[in-house]
Amino acid sequence: MAATWDAIVVGGGHNGLVAGAYLARAGARVVVLEARSKTGGAAATDAPWPEAPEIKVTRLSYVMSLMPPRIIRDLDLERHGYKLFPMGPAYQAWPDGRSLTIYDDDAGRNHTQIAQFSKHDADAMPRWDAWRRAWRRCWGRCSPRPRPRSAPTGRRTCASCSGWPGATGALTCAPSAT
Repeated sequence: MAATWDAIVVGGGHNGLVAGAYLARAGARVVVLEARSKTGGAAATDAPWPEAPEIKVTRLSYVMSLMPPRIIRDLDLERHGYKLFPMGPAYQAWPDGRSLTIYDDDAGRNHTQIAQFSKHDADAMPRWDAWRRAWRRCWGRCSPRPRPRSAPTGRRTCASCSGWPGATGALTCAPSAT
């Protein structure tokens, strides 16, 4: 007899795994399909250079730091081994000897660092930082969340997102359910 599923999730990256976990938690029979030999997507570590298999790099695991805390709690990910390791300041060096360090929570140091290259860009950083903080607040409020089957579908305009610095209009967000 062929297997039957309530839901088929195409893609076993971190987003597909989260979707599959929520569906299974809600009682659905779920299969997650992945074309690669392993799951994880951006959260995976790979050896991308055949000539240097000992060099392993993250595929983009920094995006895991954007995982909404609600998902971490809902799926009890820490119990299953999820842990973030803050990386500290970002550092970029160029062959000519110049370098740039960006600090997570030190706007003054960032201004000094960026001003070495562009005072205009350094002066714009407070607006950029404000936009990123607003985006994170909006993401926490408006990111798609599992909804009960009876929840209304469709889209709405999020008032909190329309206030982003530089926004030309309101952002259309997925309806949230609690």
